[in-house]
Amino acid sequence: MYAIGNGELEALPEIGETVQCPRCGEIHEVVYFDTVLPDGSTEPSSTLAFYKCGEKSYLAAVNGKSVVGRNP
Repeated sequence: MYAIGNGELEALPEIGETVQCPRCGEIHEVVYFDTVLPDGSTEPSSTLAFYKCGEKSYLAAVNGKSVVGRNP
């Protein structure tokens, strides 16, 4: 489970296009997923963003705010 309050989220920095991975120290690209609309079309979504380190994916941002390195 991952919980974060609205006030805490608002205080976090904006996410960029890349992040420095707290696990390996390398720079990884931030990836956003698309929202699938009722008609089957898609549009970009900034609700959740991830980055990939090796074979694993990690949460990078919620609503455009960086959660990289945040200890829940």
